[in-house]
Amino acid sequence: MASDSGDRRFEFQSGPVFANLVLVDEVNRAAPKTQSALLEAMQERNVTVGTRAYPLPRPYFRHCDSESDRNDGTYPLPEAQLDRFLFKLKVEFPSASNLTEILTRTTTTWEPTVSHVADGASLMQIQHVARDLLIASHVMDYAARLVMARTRVWRARRSRCASNVRYGASPRALRDWCWRRR
Repeated sequence: MASDSGDRRFEFQSGPVFANLVLVDEVNRAAPKTQSALLEAMQERNVTVGTRAYPLPRPYFRHCDSESDRNDGTYPLPEAQLDRFLFKLKVEFPSASNLTEILTRTTTTWEPTVSHVADGASLMQIQHVARDLLIASHVMDYAARLVMARTRVWRARRSRCASNVRYGASPRALRDWCWRRR
């Protein structure tokens, strides 16, 4: 940007990652540099440009999906990013009736109505209330044992899920699971 004096300078303009809700489609198609920036946003809750860190708004939610690793043009996600996913859902190709429903919804002039139900401040207040709720020690113990028995492949002897689990749950996933159950 040129100033009145004629010299040029850069001016930071926040992008889409600075929204309260960020939807990332096919995150594993993003270049590793972009994935690294998303990882910083998820972990540090800020974005660094040069030597300055810009905080992300609160609350900050991100929802990501990924393409199958077998498809061309995908990059492997680092394990530090994989353990931030709450769950993995495999979506099969839709049935004929579901395809018809998709066509019906996308080829008409009907528009869904959306209404405002909460703002960022009220969501933050709800989060603080949820953190004040107590979890019984036996429930936390059960959750820890469940994670160890069912998601740690090397511990899941004869487990039905052992063949379907690539990475087990991290302590962060357990904490987030307990926090959501409060």
